[in-house]
Amino acid sequence: MEEIIDEEIIKILQKNNLFSSLSNKQLNDLIPLIKVIDFDANKLIIYENDNPLDLYIIWKGEVEVLKKAKDGTELRISTLQSGEAIGEMGLIDNSPRSATIRTIAPTKLLVFSIADLKNLTKNTLFYNQLISKLSDVINELQFYINEQPTYLTLISNLAGTLSNRIRQTNQLTVDTLRSDLEHTKARIAMGKFMIDVLLVVVIYMYTFSVLAKLAHSHQSTSIVSIPLIIFFGIIVLFMMKNSSYPLQFYGLTLNNWRRALWEGIWLSIPLILLIVLIKWLVINLVPQFSHLTLINAVILTGNDMHPNHNLPSLIALVLAYLVFTPIQELIARGALQSSLQEFLIGPNRIWWAILMSNILFSVTHLHVSISLAIAVLIPGFFWGWLYYRHKTLIGVSISHLIVGGLAFFVFDIRSIFAF
Repeated sequence: MEEIIDEEIIKILQKNNLFSSLSNKQLNDLIPLIKVIDFDANKLIIYENDNPLDLYIIWKGEVEVLKKAKDGTELRISTLQSGEAIGEMGLIDNSPRSATIRTIAPTKLLVFSIADLKNLTKNTLFYNQLISKLSDVINELQFYINEQPTYLTLISNLAGTLSNRIRQTNQLTVDTLRSDLEHTKARIAMGKFMIDVLLVVVIYMYTFSVLAKLAHSHQSTSIVSIPLIIFFGIIVLFMMKNSSYPLQFYGLTLNNWRRALWEGIWLSIPLILLIVLIKWLVINLVPQFSHLTLINAVILTGNDMHPNHNLPSLIALVLAYLVFTPIQELIARGALQSSLQEFLIGPNRIWWAILMSNILFSVTHLHVSISLAIAVLIPGFFWGWLYYRHKTLIGVSISHLIVGGLAFFVFDIRSIFAF
């Protein structure tokens, strides 16, 4: 029975690179040094930072290699199975164990004392010293043996270097795994937040589509619109507050507000001039719109050209716009663009985030008209870039208020929309 067990042990040792080149005689010489130990599942074999006393070969079962992160969390960096070695770095140096080993399943181990294995080396050197005293035929071998310490020193130094590099690689692996884990958790949280925001956007679009229908039927919706806009803004703020990210992440910060405010104003000027140019070209080149004036006729004449528009409704419309615009930026830029910038990967993720959030921003104008939804794409790209530049909603909200206010109330840009 013992012979059968010894044969099984030798086969296991031959599967491992440490012992695969040894002869059968050498392997048999190792048998008396081996202890066989059984472990149940989920039992610790080696603790990280322990002194290296033994070398283990897995006979049966499976173990996991665990490495502590800086916060104390243990992360699995690999698994080992039958025929693989545990704690082999202890043969090279006396550094503390670089990882913890824990069984995954019931495991049987072959255990060597590192001290016993090193004693084998001493016996071999003693044997070589005896051989060196032989006849003149062995003189060349004597020279080789005299030179050997230099080579052995180099090999020993190399082994130490490799040992340190392996330990550093293990730590780097742990840091990478930890970083990947945190990034994955963040992306999952951000994905959930984005789904919630998109749901709010859909409800928002349906709600204001109904209000637009009521407005077309000459029913006043101003008294409902403003509270609804505020309601949606509060919902989004609540979602941001309860996310795993600070409010600053969503652009709700006063950092760099002076620069954001100033650039939000003067960078809007080219956009306003573009709007004026477009309306002027349409008036002069398209006969259908030749009767229009560049500036809103109500402002020029003081007469209301639309019987459904009166001063109270106009004031309500302006107030709604003042409330509506910052909340729109909160959703489009603060919630959607910020989330997409964090969620997407790749070198062009910022531009994809701007594009996707801007398309959703455009869609929120469909309750007014398709042409308006298309028209806001251009300023939307500009505001997306402005938000990314400043990392705050202050500048982009001011720019949106200025550009949108002039476009709708002063230049009446909607008057040139054919659909």
